[in-house]
Amino acid sequence: MSDVDVEVIRDLEHSAESVWAVVSDFGDLSWAGDPQTEGSGSGPGMIRRRTIPGLPEPIEEVMDGIDHDARVLRYSIPRGLPMPIGNYRASARVAARGPSACRVYWRGMATPQGVSAEQATAILQGTYAQLLDWLGARMQQG
Repeated sequence: MSDVDVEVIRDLEHSAESVWAVVSDFGDLSWAGDPQTEGSGSGPGMIRRRTIPGLPEPIEEVMDGIDHDARVLRYSIPRGLPMPIGNYRASARVAARGPSACRVYWRGMATPQGVSAEQATAILQGTYAQLLDWLGARMQQG
């Protein structure tokens, strides 16, 4: 089965710099409703482990790259992926839309495993929409 490629875009009425400060802090996912995160290392190659009640093992995410000038973060999930997909790679990009507004692009590619491409696409769309909802709520808190 071929890979799916999904992107969800959200406009936020906050500066790109302030949003990027939250998104680029790979070790801190407290804004994403996930306070049980521990990290090891820093920069590309850094690993964060997310423990979510009800899952048999932690989700292990690896920062594959970060470009602060372009405001792009790339990561993958090699172990503990709680979705019926494999070979998961994702990126988050923050683009300025003026001094106090930005557009966030959350994109992922993966291979469906045991589900159709349409189902895998819907799963990723829902995941990214939730992440962007949480990010928007975090930015509203200041």
